[in-house]
Amino acid sequence: MRCTQWMVWLLPLAMVWPAISMAGEGEASVSGTSSAVVSSSSSTGGSSRAQSTVSGQNASVTVNGHQLEVSGGRLRLDGVAYGEVTPEQAVTLRVENGVVTLLVDGVERLPDD
Repeated sequence: MRCTQWMVWLLPLAMVWPAISMAGEGEASVSGTSSAVVSSSSSTGGSSRAQSTVSGQNASVTVNGHQLEVSGGRLRLDGVAYGEVTPEQAVTLRVENGVVTLLVDGVERLPDD
């Protein structure tokens, strides 16, 4: 049996909004200020995938307990610095079967040294 949940939020620039959460096999919650946020989760058989994509200068999103923060264009995942991003760039936090991946404009981003 296949169970899939999709949720999409597009928010106006500089709009402050309360936490948004999704229930299901993968979980994502979002808070902060962002120009756009897209979140989804799905599960098929024994595998699961949850992800959230943000853009803008300031945003905070949690996916399956992993915290992504963009503050003043500085990117942090679980408290570790991952460089800087522009407001136009799309930052995606993906957790698939327990593997955490951070993407900026579709390219994997590694932590700063």
